Amino acid sequence: MRVRSIGFLVSCLLCSAGLLLGTDAQSQGSYPTESIKILVPFPPGSAPDVITRVLAKQLPEFLAQPVVVENRPGAGGIIAVETVARAAPDGYTLLMGTIGTHALNVAIYGNKLKYDPAKDFVPVSQVGIVPHVVLIDAKIPATTMKEFLAIARSKQLNYASAGSGSGMHLATELMNSMANLNMLHVPYKGPSEAMTGVISGDAALTIPAIPATLPLIKDGRVRAIAVTSSQRSEMLPDVPTMAEVGFVGFDFSNWSGIFAPAGTSPEIVNKLALAIQKALQKEELRKTLSGQGVLIVGSSPEAFKATIQADVDRWSKVARSANIEAN
Repeated sequence: MRVRSIGFLVSCLLCSAGLLLGTDAQSQGSYPTESIKILVPFPPGSAPDVITRVLAKQLPEFLAQPVVVENRPGAGGIIAVETVARAAPDGYTLLMGTIGTHALNVAIYGNKLKYDPAKDFVPVSQVGIVPHVVLIDAKIPATTMKEFLAIARSKQLNYASAGSGSGMHLATELMNSMANLNMLHVPYKGPSEAMTGVISGDAALTIPAIPATLPLIKDGRVRAIAVTSSQRSEMLPDVPTMAEVGFVGFDFSNWSGIFAPAGTSPEIVNKLALAIQKALQKEELRKTLSGQGVLIVGSSPEAFKATIQADVDRWSKVARSANIEAN
């Protein structure tokens, strides 16, 4: 009787353990069970905001939960980034990071940052890329990069950026270095102000994102002489790439991608990445983002991580070479 009782007790314990394990496995596999929030480090209407909202509209179909977008602009994106870095690693608070928040800030600020993009986050998927374009003052007698370089080497020219340490600043310094130019940097408060500086003749060149430049190019107020992506833009099909005009290896685009807090389980990260990849295949999404000049990616977590590290390495070298430091 005693042996039978012990056997019965062991069976109950094993059954209970099995139920607990089954419940735990079911809990992990059921993610998500509530709405997911994506923080955007920039204001409504910015390229990362547009990309996030278009993506968030499609994701519920593949995650079976609402996806909420919240803008947290300020401090060059650092406020939102730090918020997500401190969030619980449960997959319910995500970040739409950019080349600025996760590569350029590292190149400029280094260990002065209050967050570590490599240690505080898990890359989920690179969502989209917005190429930039090399614009020059339409009054300059040059229609090609070769003609512009000849002028830039014959006299002192200024170039405009969206501010010290911005992507536009770093991209132009890379151009300076590769072409052995000595154009002087004139920082403005943002891309629009930088383009205004070129239109007014206060600066000869700037390198903004393509979408906002199209009306200015069409009206002849500025002239496009190259795009900075590795392939030509559908929005400017007649404009050559930097590689085509002699800058082999030059590649600068403002990418956006989803990040989760460090410690988020691989199962959740992979589930999110797969949902993003499926959402990016939706015809409605692709049509909307393509119309905004966005090149759609949808990478794996591993590929996204490699892209980030390559950009950190590349732009850190540019920052050091040009003596660009945090203000």
